[in-house]
Amino acid sequence: MNATLKTGNSPDISFCVPVYNVENFLSDCINSIIAQETSAFTYEIVCVEDKSTDGTAEVLKELAKKHPQIRVFDNSENRGVSYTRNRAVKNATGKYIWFVDPDDMLYPHTVEKMFIEAEKHNTQVILGNYINCDETAKLQDFTDKYDPSFSVINTDGNNFLPFDDTGKRMCACVCGMFRRDFLLLHNLAFQEKMIAQEDTLFYYEFSLKTDSIIKYNAPCYIYRQRATSVMHSKSAERSKRYYESMRIMHRVYSEHLRTGDYKDKAVLLHKLHHMQQNITVCLALVPDSSYVKQELKDLKKQKIYPYKFRKDALKSKESFLRRTLFYLQPLEPFFWLLHLSGKIKNK
Repeated sequence: MNATLKTGNSPDISFCVPVYNVENFLSDCINSIIAQETSAFTYEIVCVEDKSTDGTAEVLKELAKKHPQIRVFDNSENRGVSYTRNRAVKNATGKYIWFVDPDDMLYPHTVEKMFIEAEKHNTQVILGNYINCDETAKLQDFTDKYDPSFSVINTDGNNFLPFDDTGKRMCACVCGMFRRDFLLLHNLAFQEKMIAQEDTLFYYEFSLKTDSIIKYNAPCYIYRQRATSVMHSKSAERSKRYYESMRIMHRVYSEHLRTGDYKDKAVLLHKLHHMQQNITVCLALVPDSSYVKQELKDLKKQKIYPYKFRKDALKSKESFLRRTLFYLQPLEPFFWLLHLSGKIKNK
């Protein structure tokens, strides 16, 4: 039997949903939350509508009429997923926060199990795994065929990262719950100017503040691979924002190094080295050559470029040619060759 939130009571879980241009998927997302067994907990669904340009706002309005657990907030202008998630947290009242993207779904029969374990261990973070699917998938396509097991794990390394059925790990903030008081106490939020890898930075920062993570060794989340999602859209302006996101991430990591706010210096140095490559590749793929030229001067001035070669670049899923170009980025002629290949590819 599904529990409803009694007026005046704070819920156990706030599902925080940043909503933007998902009119064909939002109902599936909300229904996957509503369909969870909820005899052990109460909940609310905090939806922040980010000025959608399709029929999403009307779909959300109709869903809120049907389900009293839904609370709707509207952004005055389009602000992006990071700002919108942060606003949802500010308006949430639950003990736990669960981020849910509006085109994805929660895996059946998982939330209650995870909530019970989180309460039993008094944990600040509980994470599960995820399943990939295409955009035609429906909730009824999935069944609870996994044997769930829990383990209290150390936050050293990446062993708490969610992974899919191929073993691919991902820094996915949507794969589990976070104590709201833990997030607020440590000012853990998403960098609002970042449009890429904000999850990765969020993971690093919350892992510095806790040793209390439970890992649920079964899927809790259904991640839709959608070609038309904002994440997969390409434009000259968006490529600049990807590059700028990498610069922000590098600055945050650099500040952690400067202040000594880290658990493992070697891990942080590795992340900074990786970011030098990411920054360089993202800049090379910006079509605006004059912008690229000016920014490359700044990277040299900041001693971000050139950097030591990274063999990890050869493990990219790109073509052999582009993998090789990624690896050779510390040599400036190859930086400009990648820039040229990117312009040709996007014509």
